Order: sequence, then structure tokens, then C-alpha cells
Amino acid sequence: MEAPDHSYDEGIDFHNQLRCRSTECLGVEESTPCCGHSGRSEHSGHSSKDSNSKDGGIVSFNGASLDVEKGPPIVEHVVISVQGMTCSGCERQLERSLQGTPEVLGNIKISLVLSRAEFDLDVGRLSIGELLSRLHKQTSYKYHQIFEQADGQVLDVVPPRDEDYSISQKPFPNGVTDISATPEGYLRISFDAHIVGARTLAEQSFGHELALAPPNQDPSIVAGKKQVKKEGLLFCGAAMLTIPVLIMAWAPLPEDKSQSLAYNCTSFALATIIQCGVAWEFYPKAFRDLFYSRIVELALLIALSTSAAYIYSVVAFAHYLSGHPLKTGEFFETSTLLITLIMLGRFISEYSRQRATESVSIRSLQESSALLISEEDPRHTQSIDSRLLQYGDLFRVPPDSRITTDGIVTFGGSEVDESMVTGESRLVAKGVGSRVIAGSINRSGALDVKLTKLPSENTIHEIATLVDRGELEKPRTQEIADAIAGWFVPLVVVITLVVFLVQFLVRVYVEKVSRGEAAANALTFAIATLVVSCPCAIGLAVPMVVVITRGVAAKMGVVFKDPLAIENARNMKHIVFDKTGTLTEENMSVVAEHLLNAKTKEAEKDGPTCPDACCEPATNESKPESKDELAAAAPKSLLLGLIEGSKHPVSQAVATHLRSHGVLPAHIHNIVSVPGKGIEGEYQGKPVLAGNPAWFSADKHPDVLTIHQQRLSVLCFSINGTIAAVYGLENPLRREAPEVIRAFQKRGVTVHIVSGDNSATVLDVAGRLGILSQYVKAQASPAAKQEYLRDLLSSGAQAKRRRNGTSKGGPIVVFCGDGTNDAPALRLASIASTTPRTLSASTSLNSEVASAAADVVLVHPDLRGLLILQDVSASAWWRIVLNFVWAGLYNVVALLGAAGAFEKVRGGKGWRIPPAFAAVGELVSVLPVVAVAVTLRWRWRRGRWGQ
Repeated sequence: MEAPDHSYDEGIDFHNQLRCRSTECLGVEESTPCCGHSGRSEHSGHSSKDSNSKDGGIVSFNGASLDVEKGPPIVEHVVISVQGMTCSGCERQLERSLQGTPEVLGNIKISLVLSRAEFDLDVGRLSIGELLSRLHKQTSYKYHQIFEQADGQVLDVVPPRDEDYSISQKPFPNGVTDISATPEGYLRISFDAHIVGARTLAEQSFGHELALAPPNQDPSIVAGKKQVKKEGLLFCGAAMLTIPVLIMAWAPLPEDKSQSLAYNCTSFALATIIQCGVAWEFYPKAFRDLFYSRIVELALLIALSTSAAYIYSVVAFAHYLSGHPLKTGEFFETSTLLITLIMLGRFISEYSRQRATESVSIRSLQESSALLISEEDPRHTQSIDSRLLQYGDLFRVPPDSRITTDGIVTFGGSEVDESMVTGESRLVAKGVGSRVIAGSINRSGALDVKLTKLPSENTIHEIATLVDRGELEKPRTQEIADAIAGWFVPLVVVITLVVFLVQFLVRVYVEKVSRGEAAANALTFAIATLVVSCPCAIGLAVPMVVVITRGVAAKMGVVFKDPLAIENARNMKHIVFDKTGTLTEENMSVVAEHLLNAKTKEAEKDGPTCPDACCEPATNESKPESKDELAAAAPKSLLLGLIEGSKHPVSQAVATHLRSHGVLPAHIHNIVSVPGKGIEGEYQGKPVLAGNPAWFSADKHPDVLTIHQQRLSVLCFSINGTIAAVYGLENPLRREAPEVIRAFQKRGVTVHIVSGDNSATVLDVAGRLGILSQYVKAQASPAAKQEYLRDLLSSGAQAKRRRNGTSKGGPIVVFCGDGTNDAPALRLASIASTTPRTLSASTSLNSEVASAAADVVLVHPDLRGLLILQDVSASAWWRIVLNFVWAGLYNVVALLGAAGAFEKVRGGKGWRIPPAFAAVGELVSVLPVVAVAVTLRWRWRRGRWGQ
């Protein structure tokens, strides 16, 4: 039996490992181990003793220095929504602020598009509230902590108005575990839904009916909406003040000295209000960026350009009042229009980005109400909040309405559109006994459905949870884009200085104008250059596409946990499948059963019939002297007791077979699953084992050979070292498997099978699917699967090095499996994918272990999701490339136009971008980037993926 592996792995239970309290997990050997970790090497990648420390009490944890003498860190993973981030520079500012906080221990992830950040914090040294206050002072953004839902169900209610009545007083009603206050002032009731339902809780448990609080919205979506509203109000205010300035500057109004003075004074007053009111938000941010975070960002460009235009106008106005007006005059209309158009661009950019993000939110598929069927009269229904549904409820789904939550049809028939959840483009017929999925749309007839999952645990919730776990990860292309955007703004500042100097010198020494007029003209070019440049398009080129891709793919049942899979899946060269439960159906059936009780009795007289020593019957000396209790217990009962809790398809099929024949399970102790081999336990102190024949060295057992000849899967069962039963199982192929394999082969992808099953069965499956025997490996242990993938990766990399003369690169190898024994191979593959055995398999142990190691999770057991994976990856990649091309092309042309490079073409009849209209740069640059990303939804709606 293999020893359990407790080594640190980011893919498995990361946060539980991180919450260790002892200094053992920080690399200090003297303390008591925790979490199963022993020795400093367990966390060597994340903690180390500082050899340069004088007192030896400093260690490094995730890159942060900690003083062990103050005690171990109390680590909490914090997730917050962020309101106010508008460009990639905002991400960098927040990241630097977090990195500069000693109590933040790392694991920092920030998303501009999702307005969200997460990190690990030592709450023993700095509270979350204190940190958020500190971050607000450094960045000016608004923060709100996002609380993860604890185990069990919660219900938010409005506190009773009766001051003499408090529902939070103990003892709580039956089933209620806790009552606490929310930041919004509501009461959150935590309860066990299997003991008391939400509706019973709200209507009866506290003596009178409680009012529900407003439904909880995604804090990131809420933060985005607030930012859009803020930008919209600022734009409207600026526009209302700018319009009079433009009228006084451009309209043919009657002018005399007194009227001109009135116009200028009014324009000065309005421009000052806009500059100090609307544009004021850029100044603190530019200051914080420059002095706190040591970065130069877009806010500084806006502050410099608008201030330059405003200050020059004020100086010109002062000259006008003194009776010595400048030849260029005042241009308050330039500074006011500049700010107004900047705010218009920011508002439209924020709005389009927010709408695009909301459009792919998987949680938007959750219906907020349900038609509850009356228990007394099934003809009557009552519309209730979906949060009040509870186990045992029946609800009705009228035609052309969305199904509220998962359930089983008890009455009626219809066709259901599941494309929004599973990606299945065809309508699916539903009748009595059929399962229905939350978020799908009932089309033709009415359905009565019995609830099987509450809305807080249904398919929509499961998919959304998987998406949330990886949505803040960044692909390599985004890191490149962020690096470019980081250098872009300082580069623009340098270009602006060069433009000002060149334009000034040209006008003084070539056009022979006065220095004052030359400086004024050069200033307009410099202002336009500052404003027209936009790093936002570069910063959004990748994350906008990634967010839309994740949302669209999730609605088709493909969840990207690692964004690198979005980049790499398009280039897959090999796809390696596990067999059982992946290429074959999860429901296996027992077709052969060999019990060896009678054979062992004959063997006691005539000797062993099996050539292998492991198959010899127990001798008389090995039996208990008084009574052979082991023999008295029926082998079938022992086998059922051993395997009934297993999630492996073979064990489940045999357990179902035994229960169908009335077998009752025996009580087995110390049951342990051995990946790639089987299950072991103890009965009356003797070992009982069930698994594949290779584990027992029983490949040559006559019954095993007979079953192999029938090309069936085999399960052997032994009692105290003696084979007691052998089962043969039939496993039909998934109906879509041949179609998917042919599609991959047409695309030039080499298809492999690596399975722990016997050679005859695996080769039979390969033959039916058209997979060559040279790409098949049978009887593979977890380590053998891992080695097979390692060979594919290394051989491909060597071939590429020979062709390209480089030491980098290699083939993209996709591994698709579904069990615990697939986890090592999943971790090694270029892209690892898991398929659940049923719609609810994500809650099982096997699915959790495999999913933790996977880059992509197929939420539904349909291999066509792998074709969708490759198609989505290709579509996303080309959109990223197109966004980069557009962002680069725009900035080059815009900077040249603003700098006056095209002013003298065509005999002096060329064009330039004036300062006021340079402000639409953000709008012109960002909208195409968002539009290109959103086109992914159009292709999905046309059902052009996975064909």
C-alpha cells in the first residue's frame, strides 16, 4: 500500500494548508507538526529560515518576512471588491500597496475587469478593516469585503422592528446554528436545511413571519455598477457646465467690450468649477500613484493635460483683464471640452465593460422566484422567493419559463432548452422521472418538478463556484500587456516633451513667429499628445477577452480554472484519455460472477488449482481454532461492506449488483482507497481487498483469464490473502465518444488511451474508437500514467528543439480523466481536464481530487466539451491578437496625429488632432476592444463551437 502524500500542492486544499497555526508550517523544526506536514521540506517552496538574521527569528513566508518570536501568523484569505479601478495602472497601484504591507503574506491576485482582489493576510497583526482603511488612503479606491458562504445554508432577513423582540437571543430554534449581523444591517441566519427549511424558518420558527432582505448581488458587479453611475454623473455635470462655455466661444453672439468681459468671466467661472469639481478626482490619484506607488499612470496624463489647458487659459484671461491680451486668446472651451469628453469616454468604456461582464455571468441564469405547488390541492400554486424553497417541495414550471433549481419531473412532459447551461443546442425531451437543470428553459409543456437541490447548491451554483476559483488568474499574454502598459505612460510623457520642444523650435526658427505664440501653439500639440494616448486599450486587450471567454465557456459546461489553458488548448498535439468513466459510460453492469467458495473447499483436498501462490486457500493452521468466523461471513456481504462507499464506477456497479440480489453489507474497519489498485479494509482483524487483478498478482487465475477473453473489466476480491470472488463488468462507450475521437483525428490531434484496466478490454475499446494500438497503454498505475505523459512531453520537446534549434517549447498535451488515480497525470499535463460521472459528481471525493489538479473542468459528462475547449481557445486567441493590433495601431496613429506629423502633408492641407477632441481617445480605443471580446458571445449563440 502506498503511503499518503502530504506534500504541498497548490491544486489541492491550498487554503486549508495555509491556515496552519503551528510554526512547523513556517519551516521551524522544533514545533509540533500540523496538517499532516512534518519537516521543513514540506513547505520548502514557501518558507525558509533567513540565514542573515541576527536573532534567527525571521522566516520568509510567500515572500514576506515574518518574526516567528511574535508567534505564528493567523492567516486568512481575504477577497474584496474594488470600486474605482479604471485601467491596468490601477491594478499595479493596488498591487504595490499590498506588496508594501508586511502583514500581507502573498497570493495577491487582482482583476480590473471584475473589480476584485484577493490575498492572504496575517489577521493576528493587522485586521481586515485596518488594512482596507490603509489601502483607501494610499489608493483612494473604495473596498468591500466579500464573505464566502460557510457550510450549510444561510438566510438574510430584516431585523424585527419590535425593540422588545430579538430573534438573535439563544436558545435558537431547532436547526438554526447561528445568527449574526451583516455589514448592510440585516440578520444572517445560518441553519441546517435538512432539519429545518428556509420557508418554515421565515414563517414559523420565530413566532411570526420574517421579511427577507434584498437578494445578495455579486459584490464585484455592484462595485462596477457604482463606478458606472459615478462616471455617468460626473459626465452629465461636466456637460451641463461645458455647453454654455462652447456657446459663448463658438456661437455668433453680439460682442462689445462689456459683453466680451461677461463672456470671459462666465467661461472662467464655469471652467474653474469643472476643473476643481469634476477633474479634481484625478489629482489625488496622480499624486498617490507618483509618491506612494512610484508609478506614472493615466491619471497623471489627464491631470497634466487638463491643468496645462486651464492654467494657460487663466494666464491669457489675466492678460486680457490687464489690457494686454495674447494673440492666441483664451481657450477655456478647450479645457472644459477636454474634461467633458474624457468623462464621456470613461463613462462609455466603464458601461460597455460592465455590460459585457454581466452578460456572461453564470449567476444571472438563477431564477429569483418559483411557483410552489400546494400540498392540499396540486392545482393551486403560489409564487414565492426561490430562497424559500426547501427539501420536499414541488414546484411548477410553465412553458417558456426558466427552471428555478435542479429536480426530477413528477408530472407533465415538455422539451427543455439546456443550451445556456450545458451547451446542448438541441431541445431535450423531458418526462416523468427525467432530471432537469437549474437555468434551463422549459419550452412547450408545463412540468411539475420535485426539488433535489436548493438554489444555493444547484448546478448554477456549482459552475459559478468553479469559475470563481480561477477567475483572478492571469495568462502570460496579460502579464506581457501589463508590462507594456506600465512603460507606456512614462514613454508618452517623454514623447510629449519632445513634441513640445520640436513644435516650439519649428515655429520660432522655421515659421519665424514670436516665442510666446510659438509656446502657445506648441502647448496645444503637447496637450493633445498627452490626452490622446491610451494605455487602457492595451491593458484591456487580454482580460476582457478572458472574462468573456470564461463566461461563455462556463455556460457551455466548460470551466477554465487556469487561464493558460485558454492560450494553449488551440495548439494541442496529443490528447490522452483515461478509459473507465471517461470514454465509457459511468454506469457499468456486472455480466459475470465467479464465487470461489466451493473451489476453495476442493482445493483444501486436492491442492491449489491456481498457479499463483496468492490464490492458495488458507490452511487449517490459519483458521481460528474455535470457529472460522471469517468463513462464516458471506463473501458477498464482506465485499459490499468494503466497496459500498467507493465512487469508482467498477465498485459502484458491483455494489449495485449485490444490493439488487438482497445482499446486506458487513461492517468493515479501516477502509482505505489505494489509487490505481483498489480498496482495502479489515474484518475480524484479517485483511479484505478488492481491486484489479494485477494488485493480487492474479492475472493468470483461470476465472480472470476467462473474463479477459470476454473483453470485460475485472474486479477481484480476496479474504485474508485468498481470492474469494471475481467479477466481470461490461462498460458501453459514451454515445458521443466515436464522434469526438474522429473530430480530433481530423484536426491532426493524436489520440491516446492510458488505463489501469486489462489489455484485452482497453484494446477492444481502442479498436472500436479507431485508436491505433501504439497509442494505447493498459494496466497503467497512476505513476505509469504520469510517466507516459512525461514521455510525450519530453519527446515532443526534443523534436521541436531539433527543428528550431531552441531549448524551449514542446507539444501541448491534454489529459482527460475523472478519478483520484488520474491526479498525478493531471498535474503533469500541459492542460488537464476532468469529466464528472454525474451532474452532481463535483461533490464527491474522486471528482474533488481530480478537479483540484485540473486546468479545465467539464461540468457535464459530455466529451464534446473538449472540442469546445479547443474551439473557444482558438477564437479567444485571435481576438487577443486583434485587440493587441488595434491598441498598437491606434496609439501609433493617434500619437502621430496629435503631435502634428500629418499637419504638413498634401501641401499643408493635412490634419491634426486638436486638444479638445483628443479626449475621445479612450472612447475610440477601448470600445473596439470590448466589442471584439463580446463577439465571442455571438458565435456561441450561433452554436458554431464543438462541431
